[in-house]
Amino acid sequence: MGLYAVYLMVRNAQLIDGVADLLIELIHRIGTRSRRKVIMGISREIEKVNGKERLLVEMAIASVEQPKGRICEVIFPVAGEQKLAAIIKEYRSKGALDQRIQKVMRGS
Repeated sequence: MGLYAVYLMVRNAQLIDGVADLLIELIHRIGTRSRRKVIMGISREIEKVNGKERLLVEMAIASVEQPKGRICEVIFPVAGEQKLAAIIKEYRSKGALDQRIQKVMRGS
Protein backbone atom coordinates (compact mmCIF):
# COMPACT_ATOMS: atom_id res chain seq x y z
CA MET A 1 0.00 0.00 0.00
CA GLY A 2 2.87 2.34 0.83
CA LEU A 3 4.48 1.84 -2.57
CA TYR A 4 1.14 2.33 -4.29
CA ALA A 5 0.60 5.61 -2.40
CA VAL A 6 4.07 6.84 -3.45
CA TYR A 7 3.35 5.83 -7.05
CA LEU A 8 0.04 7.73 -7.01
CA MET A 9 1.73 10.85 -5.59
CA VAL A 10 4.40 10.77 -8.29
CA ARG A 11 1.83 10.11 -11.00
CA ASN A 12 -0.36 12.95 -9.69
CA ALA A 13 2.62 15.32 -9.84
CA GLN A 14 3.39 14.18 -13.41
CA LEU A 15 -0.21 14.74 -14.52
CA ILE A 16 -0.30 18.21 -12.95
CA ASP A 17 3.03 19.10 -14.62
CA GLY A 18 1.74 17.84 -17.97
CA VAL A 19 -1.46 19.87 -17.70
CA ALA A 20 0.53 22.97 -16.71
CA ASP A 21 2.87 22.50 -19.69
CA LEU A 22 -0.11 22.12 -22.04
CA LEU A 23 -1.69 25.27 -20.62
CA ILE A 24 1.53 27.26 -21.07
CA GLU A 25 1.89 25.99 -24.65
CA LEU A 26 -1.73 26.85 -25.43
CA ILE A 27 -1.34 30.37 -24.05
CA HIS A 28 1.85 30.83 -26.09
CA ARG A 29 0.09 29.68 -29.29
CA ILE A 30 -2.84 32.02 -28.65
CA GLY A 31 -0.44 34.94 -28.09
CA THR A 32 1.54 34.15 -31.24
CA ARG A 33 -1.61 33.81 -33.35
CA SER A 34 -3.01 37.06 -31.96
CA ARG A 35 0.25 38.89 -32.69
CA ARG A 36 0.25 37.52 -36.25
CA LYS A 37 -3.35 38.66 -36.80
CA VAL A 38 -2.60 42.16 -35.55
CA ILE A 39 0.50 42.47 -37.73
CA MET A 40 -1.40 41.24 -40.79
CA GLY A 41 -4.17 43.74 -40.09
CA ILE A 42 -1.69 46.58 -39.79
CA SER A 43 0.09 45.53 -42.98
CA ARG A 44 -3.23 45.50 -44.84
CA GLU A 45 -4.04 48.99 -43.56
CA ILE A 46 -0.74 50.42 -44.70
CA GLU A 47 -1.21 51.41 -48.27
CA LYS A 48 1.81 51.59 -50.52
CA VAL A 49 1.93 54.83 -52.43
CA ASN A 50 3.64 54.42 -55.77
CA GLY A 51 5.65 57.38 -57.03
CA LYS A 52 5.56 59.31 -53.77
CA GLU A 53 9.10 60.61 -54.27
CA ARG A 54 8.18 61.97 -57.69
CA LEU A 55 5.03 63.54 -56.24
CA LEU A 56 6.99 65.22 -53.46
CA VAL A 57 9.55 66.54 -55.94
CA GLU A 58 6.76 67.92 -58.15
CA MET A 59 5.35 69.69 -55.08
CA ALA A 60 8.82 71.11 -54.37
CA ILE A 61 9.14 72.30 -57.98
CA ALA A 62 5.73 73.98 -57.82
CA SER A 63 6.67 75.58 -54.49
CA VAL A 64 9.91 77.01 -55.83
CA GLU A 65 8.40 78.19 -59.12
CA GLN A 66 5.38 79.96 -57.58
CA PRO A 67 6.19 80.78 -53.94
CA LYS A 68 3.39 83.28 -53.34
CA GLY A 69 0.49 82.80 -50.95
CA ARG A 70 0.12 79.69 -48.83
CA ILE A 71 3.46 78.24 -49.90
CA CYS A 72 5.36 81.09 -48.27
CA GLU A 73 3.22 80.73 -45.16
CA VAL A 74 3.17 76.92 -44.84
CA ILE A 75 5.91 75.14 -46.78
CA PHE A 76 8.86 77.53 -46.60
CA PRO A 77 8.90 77.66 -42.76
CA VAL A 78 9.16 73.85 -42.67
CA ALA A 79 11.53 73.33 -45.61
CA GLY A 80 13.26 76.45 -46.86
CA GLU A 81 13.61 77.39 -50.49
CA GLN A 82 17.26 76.30 -50.54
CA LYS A 83 16.38 72.88 -49.18
CA LEU A 84 13.64 72.44 -51.77
CA ALA A 85 16.04 73.47 -54.53
CA ALA A 86 18.56 70.90 -53.25
CA ILE A 87 15.86 68.19 -53.27
CA ILE A 88 14.95 69.07 -56.86
CA LYS A 89 18.61 69.04 -57.93
CA GLU A 90 19.22 65.66 -56.26
CA TYR A 91 16.11 64.13 -57.84
CA ARG A 92 17.05 65.33 -61.31
CA SER A 93 20.61 64.05 -60.98
CA LYS A 94 19.60 60.58 -59.80
CA GLY A 95 16.51 60.25 -61.98
CA ALA A 96 18.46 58.97 -64.96
CA LEU A 97 20.23 56.36 -62.82
CA ASP A 98 16.94 55.10 -61.36
CA GLN A 99 15.44 54.78 -64.82
CA ARG A 100 18.42 52.75 -66.04
CA ILE A 101 18.24 50.48 -63.00
CA GLN A 102 14.51 49.93 -63.55
CA LYS A 103 15.14 49.12 -67.23
CA VAL A 104 17.78 46.52 -66.32
CA MET A 105 15.52 45.01 -63.65
CA ARG A 106 12.63 44.72 -66.09
CA GLY A 107 14.94 43.10 -68.62
CA SER A 108 15.96 40.52 -66.07
